[in-house]
Amino acid sequence: YQRRVRRVVHLTFMFPFGKAVIIGTVTPQAPLLQLYDHVVYAERHIPRFFAKFVLWSLATQLNRDVPIWNSKAFLSKPVVVKNDGKIPQFRRWFSQFYTKNEDGTYKKPEGLDW
Repeated sequence: YQRRVRRVVHLTFMFPFGKAVIIGTVTPQAPLLQLYDHVVYAERHIPRFFAKFVLWSLATQLNRDVPIWNSKAFLSKPVVVKNDGKIPQFRRWFSQFYTKNEDGTYKKPEGLDW
């Protein structure tokens, strides 16, 4: 896969008893296949189980989005309303990152080779 550009996601959480930071990286592996790694860093006085719970919650929410990502489609002229604001402008810019899948289907990778 030619275009292997790693993306970094930085999330900061402020809790009443301290701060936690989650660093996530998204690396394309093949068309329609990405590797997502994440690590949590928390202040020493945040209980370890709580930091692990925050990371688990993030991973659970991310996994819930996978079916949506797998069925997404680019619509060249979607219906937009006045409250969408700059969404049409963002969509035009983001459209450069879409690729056409030859037969229009998603092929699930074999096994859990990650």
